[in-house]
Amino acid sequence: MPAPNNAWSHYISVVTQIQNRVVREDFRDVGDDDWEPDISTPRSSLRTACTIRANDSAPLVTLRLILYYVVLRKAQDMQIPYYGMPVAESQATFRFKPQVHLYFLQSALDYPSGSNPVTGSISFRLMDESTTSITQSKVTQIANLVKTHFGGSTPFTWRKGKTMVTYNNWEEGIAWQILSLNATEGERVIKQLLKVQGSTFDDKFMNINEPASPSQRYPTNPGSQSILGQVTTKPKQRPVADVKFRYATLSIHGKNRPVHLYDTTNRLVDVVVR
Repeated sequence: MPAPNNAWSHYISVVTQIQNRVVREDFRDVGDDDWEPDISTPRSSLRTACTIRANDSAPLVTLRLILYYVVLRKAQDMQIPYYGMPVAESQATFRFKPQVHLYFLQSALDYPSGSNPVTGSISFRLMDESTTSITQSKVTQIANLVKTHFGGSTPFTWRKGKTMVTYNNWEEGIAWQILSLNATEGERVIKQLLKVQGSTFDDKFMNINEPASPSQRYPTNPGSQSILGQVTTKPKQRPVADVKFRYATLSIHGKNRPVHLYDTTNRLVDVVVR
């Protein structure tokens, strides 16, 4: 079917159907599908304000979405939960050498709707630097190395899997656990990281941990379970997936926010190298 000539008419029809279904489920306590808008109670007033109408103008549709996702903070439902603590609290407890973090993410086209993308992160310490010794030129140098070896027009892709490849060189600030498709892929990722870290690969630091029966220990389809009366899919352990490099940051003790070294997503601000 060809695209309609009236783009706004098509958009408002689609967004009304999808967004109002979300609002209806969230405010089910106010009324069912036959609910008529009213503002007699705080909840019904909110549902009325969040419900999109077919004759709404573009600014009004935008304001309704902002009310629901920003003011009511529903956008947090789209974020993967993380366990952690505020940076300032963590830094008050632990002192550490500057640490480079590289983040990877599965492409949105490669995982089914309703599931979370596979992620990956690898870090290393700058053992020859401290909070006060590290310079802006050193930060820029690291950012350029990340761009050269992980970024560019074709960002580095890491094939994650069920094989655990470790590489531990404590003197160099390295303690890596690389989940990869196989030992060869794990070694490839390690060698690429060492180009940024500045060390030479030495196989005496590498170990391979491969399950005897990976398909049984870490099944592709883990099955389902019932939680609070709802059937949910069990979390996958060691999924096989391609994760692509997204961005890199630098954590420095005493600095509450990380330094954004390089970013392929164009979402981060104040990036050292573009």
